Amino acid sequence: NKLSSDGKNVLRFLGTSRIDRKKENAAFGNQSVTVASQWRPLNTLQITGTSNALGTRFTLAVMAKSADNLPARLFSSYNGNKPVNTSELVFDCDPRGKVLEGLRFIARGIPVMSKPVNFADGKYHHLCVTYDDGHVRFYVDGNDAGETWLPNGAPVRMERDLLVGEDAELGSDEQFNGNMDDILVL
Repeated sequence: NKLSSDGKNVLRFLGTSRIDRKKENAAFGNQSVTVASQWRPLNTLQITGTSNALGTRFTLAVMAKSADNLPARLFSSYNGNKPVNTSELVFDCDPRGKVLEGLRFIARGIPVMSKPVNFADGKYHHLCVTYDDGHVRFYVDGNDAGETWLPNGAPVRMERDLLVGEDAELGSDEQFNGNMDDILVL
């Protein structure tokens, strides 16, 4: 509800992403965001003003309720071409832990994984990654889900703004399908 209230960032709905005003679909409050559509790929939210704005210390977090428990993007500035390059970022998940261990973070072209976690129960879960000068920590529902290091501790710089729920281009097989609430870029 307040992501863009400070005036620094604006949410842009892309594709068929929309506000879901059904209280029963929200994690908190009265509304959430429905990100996916089974008929149209590339449904996402763009957080304007986030390119080259993350620096050396940041947190990405979201309350997410997956409808299909498939691997999906939570945050991305990746254009969909392999491999993820040094000016792109990906924070994604696999609720069942089958394709990924649970959570994955890719920054500066280097992928790191959480401990094995499973949250495929159709409920909301708080999924979070923190970056502190190369020290990466993962959290699921506030519980430690692992830590690792990205070498060099350099700032994370991105050519394009962060998207929520899918990649910038050529996406469709990692589209988040479900509801999200309390999206945080700090």
